[in-house]
Amino acid sequence: MPTIEVVEQHSLESRVVLHRINEAIIKLQTKYADDIEHPSFNWSHGVEYSVLKFYLVADGHAVSGTLTIAPSRVTVVIKLPLIGIFVRRQIEDEALKRLEELLQ
Repeated sequence: MPTIEVVEQHSLESRVVLHRINEAIIKLQTKYADDIEHPSFNWSHGVEYSVLKFYLVADGHAVSGTLTIAPSRVTVVIKLPLIGIFVRRQIEDEALKRLEELLQ
């Protein structure tokens, strides 16, 4: 199963990052409502870290992963179906672009 890992540094308060990511999730769910099935987003919060575990089905293919908010960085790990190997670079570039925008 192909895996993507994207890390972006930030200097924001973790609560600000959490808020921005939650708002982005809502927007993406609305924008792609017809293209995704069975979306699941579950947060767990620790003292210094918040971790989002996510799962969805896109075009009949399951995608899962985690998004971790740390004091100075956000890490996204996405597990793609085998067919995802063909679009891995596009997904990685888009994830990095969106993280950069959210963390400015």
